[in-house]
Amino acid sequence: IRMASAGPHGKLSRRRDGRPWGAIGLALALLAMGTFSLTLWLLIMLGTLDTSWAESASPLFVVGMLSFLPGFYATRIAYLAWRGYPGYSFEEIPRFDD
Repeated sequence: IRMASAGPHGKLSRRRDGRPWGAIGLALALLAMGTFSLTLWLLIMLGTLDTSWAESASPLFVVGMLSFLPGFYATRIAYLAWRGYPGYSFEEIPRFDD
């Protein structure tokens, strides 16, 4: 991150350079955790795994959805920005280093 010239209201603004590797890593981790949780939930519901866990499998679905959806969203934006599709940029991915 390099310091840029004074922005609006006389404050210095930061200019973002490069890709947000931390946010992309977090998105990939969320996507993997969500995929694993949803797959495990599905296998329990289908009876492939021990069905005695079926009553307590709903938290797997909730955790899976809450991690899969934002992980997929940010990973998709990162992939499309990396491929150079018009309308997608790395600036759309939230950063946590600001």
